[in-house]
Amino acid sequence: NYGDTKSYYFTPDLGNVVQSITLDGVLLTSSTSPTLAAAILGITFSSISANHTISVIFGTQQFTLTYRSAGNGSVSGNNDQLVNYGLNGETVTAVPATGYHFVNWSDGVLTASRQEIDVRANDGATANFAINTFTITVVAPTHGGISPTTSTINYGGSQRFTFTPSTGYHLATVTVSGSSLTPSQVQSAASSGYNFSYVTQDETITATYELNVYTITYVP
Repeated sequence: NYGDTKSYYFTPDLGNVVQSITLDGVLLTSSTSPTLAAAILGITFSSISANHTISVIFGTQQFTLTYRSAGNGSVSGNNDQLVNYGLNGETVTAVPATGYHFVNWSDGVLTASRQEIDVRANDGATANFAINTFTITVVAPTHGGISPTTSTINYGGSQRFTFTPSTGYHLATVTVSGSSLTPSQVQSAASSGYNFSYVTQDETITATYELNVYTITYVP
């Protein structure tokens, strides 16, 4: 009736949102604040003195799934997904760089591959990676020592071991992961040590020491 006040409210079904509102032929696009205000508060006509037309379009609610790497790896698959309400996201997989391994996702998921099921909110996570570590095991010899002792080395790292014979002994052999060094290599190791460079696997090192032998020559 003339002079009345009338309010209209817009209630989308579960999983839907108000996409646009047309008021008296004027489209309030979804990017404008009047649309948001109207969708939440409704539209009120005060002191009505003319005909008005309201048209509302509802659409499926969509959510974003965002996946990133914290570094030293990447995420395979669609890293930025737009998923309709109630549907499943696409599978993504955390892929470590060479020399690294996957640890977890920032939300606690422990599997490298993941898929969000029945999406009803914005989601996503960051993949965490850590460098691979390897053990260089020192098998302690008798009559001398090897320094340092058993060590943990990062992928691509290096470690030098030195040999210290007991008094009256000398370095006789050095064995690295089952392979014996040549006499010249042993001689070099005795003076400057043995270096593992760019470590990419577990290793072992051991040595043997022999008693020094001296010759006494009798000259009549």
